[in-house]
Amino acid sequence: MYLEIGVDTGACFLRLKARKKIAVDPKIKSSTNKKFRYCFKNICSIFNEYYEVPSDDFFAAQESLLSRHRLDVVLIDGLHTYSQSLRDFVHSLKWLKDGGVIMMHD
Repeated sequence: MYLEIGVDTGACFLRLKARKKIAVDPKIKSSTNKKFRYCFKNICSIFNEYYEVPSDDFFAAQESLLSRHRLDVVLIDGLHTYSQSLRDFVHSLKWLKDGGVIMMHD
């Protein structure tokens, strides 16, 4: 499963091909129309999940989901502060599969 924290307009998230993708951002700026168009480019995109919440709230509320679908790849591109990036990293590491990858931007 692919998790992206700090999705913004979905420029990276929507283009990436994966069976299960989760987007987390307090304000996702990608239109429903744009999300729908990407379903035709990548049929797996119909299973995308979007959470418009701060990442701390996502991790607190979605333990059941994360325990069922461990993380293969995580992109952390959220608030761009040391403290929040560290919290996102620690939360992601808890649910990362063996051999999984965490990438950080900025």
